[in-house]
Amino acid sequence: MFAAGAWRFTVIALGSLLEGALLARYQRDGIKIPGTLNDMIKGAQQHGWFQPARIWGSHVVREYRNYIHPEREFQEPETIDEGTCNIVWSIIRSAINDLVKS
Repeated sequence: MFAAGAWRFTVIALGSLLEGALLARYQRDGIKIPGTLNDMIKGAQQHGWFQPARIWGSHVVREYRNYIHPEREFQEPETIDEGTCNIVWSIIRSAINDLVKS
């Protein structure tokens, strides 16, 4: 995706990766899965799974992931480029590392 320059798709896919990692953690720990990614991030904070910066970063990723909805894209046009993807990828790597270590 990076090589193809599919920046918007990459950011959306990385948001889905975050959601999948959180789902796996909830399932592994036998904890009821909250309804939305926002709720899962808040739960991760309550369970101490993420460092504070990753909570903030995860919400940023969640907002970008919402660009999968066409109405969101038209209401709030955003230029998503390679730099944005690199930031989101860094957040995702750090968040997953937190999930593994906690």
